[in-house]
Parts: sequence; C-alpha cells; structure tokens
Amino acid sequence: MLETTLVNFYYLFNSKNFTQMIDISINKIATLLTGLSVASLSMLQVNVPSAPVNSTEMQVKATLEEFVKAGDSRNVEQLKQVLHSHFRVVANQVMGSTTVNIMTKDQYLALIEEGKLGGDVRTLEILSLEIVNKNAAAHVRLKGKTVTFDTFYHLVLSDEGNWQLIQDLPFVSKN
Repeated sequence: MLETTLVNFYYLFNSKNFTQMIDISINKIATLLTGLSVASLSMLQVNVPSAPVNSTEMQVKATLEEFVKAGDSRNVEQLKQVLHSHFRVVANQVMGSTTVNIMTKDQYLALIEEGKLGGDVRTLEILSLEIVNKNAAAHVRLKGKTVTFDTFYHLVLSDEGNWQLIQDLPFVSKN
C-alpha cells in the first residue's frame, strides 16, 4: 500500500497536476496512518496494576472517617487515638468573627466532652487528597443539619504507622 502511494505520488508530481496530487496524497496518507494506528494499538499490551487494599490513601481516608464519626458521636477516647498530641484547630474568621482563634487538642476534647462540639451526624465528602511521604492534606466537606464545614485537614504518619490529624482548618457556613 505504501509502495503504491509513493508511485502515485511520483506520477502525479511529474505530471504537475498538483491539486489532484495533494487531494489523493492526503487521503492515502490518512488511510495509511489510520491503519498503522489501529495495528499499533492492537499490538499494545496495557497492564494496569490494581491498587493494594491497604494503600496509604485508603488508610488516610479511614482516619478521616474515624475522626468524623468520633466527633459526631462525641467519642473522646476514639478522638484521642486519631488526634496527634500537637493537634490544633485554626479557626480563621469563622461564623462572622474577625480574628484567628487557635484551639489545642485538650481544649477541643474538653468542648466535645461538654457537649459544645460534635453530636451531629454529618456527611463526609473528600474533595481532594494529597499525600507526600509521611504528610497528607485533605480538602473535606462535612454537611450537618444546620452547618457545613469546608475544611482542610493535615495529617501525619506516626512512628507507630498510624495516620493522625495534626491540624483542622475549618470554614463554617450555615445551611
């Protein structure tokens, strides 16, 4: 087929009928390239490795789910396990405030125990997740009955191999 195309090209070029030459050559080249593409694709073997069941991403997502469920049920003992010792909430101008407020892990757990935080059943939507070595960042949306949290969580991998939340940067809006 390629040989025929080249002979036709040579004949048309020597006859100086360039319009006919260009039309025929473009069609022949397109046909030839299409045939080569299909043939190449049919010989191509694609191996897509399946993600391991206990992948890092799955572990981070499980930690986020555990954190949300523990907060919703006000389970302080479970929260103690999933929160890093240096955990903090950075509330930047939340709910009309004009200041940045920082809450430590102990302050956060005290508010959970007192019933001032948590207790709502929220839906968790992970909008994005980035993992770099032993650090992870997640953009998460938590929708409850009256408010929605658009939050950035930062997590670290502990020496024991567990992912823990180290920072919560929420933006809260009324539904």
